[in-house]
Amino acid sequence: MKRLNVWILAAGLFVSVASANTMSVQVKESPLRAGPSFLGAVLDKVVYGDAVTVIEERAGWANVKTVTGQLGWLHGSALSAKRIVLKGAGQTVGAGASSDEIALA
Repeated sequence: MKRLNVWILAAGLFVSVASANTMSVQVKESPLRAGPSFLGAVLDKVVYGDAVTVIEERAGWANVKTVTGQLGWLHGSALSAKRIVLKGAGQTVGAGASSDEIALA
């Protein structure tokens, strides 16, 4: 019986990992919440183009993990299955500013 329980647990973990998929944030900015509700505490924020890994989906919400490792909930309308890549002038756009750009500000 103990062996059967271990097998069921392992199968459940496999299904959980297999169902995880990467999605992109398709809105300008969205709060990452502690629970699947618009009233949930805001833990962090994600912005357009950020990639997240969906761990679980529940009632229109997605439990996600960001590239920095932050876990939280996003409303499904903020996500796209399409990979979003920001480009400008034929090259991939960086997320930060150089020291020269900061000096100009």
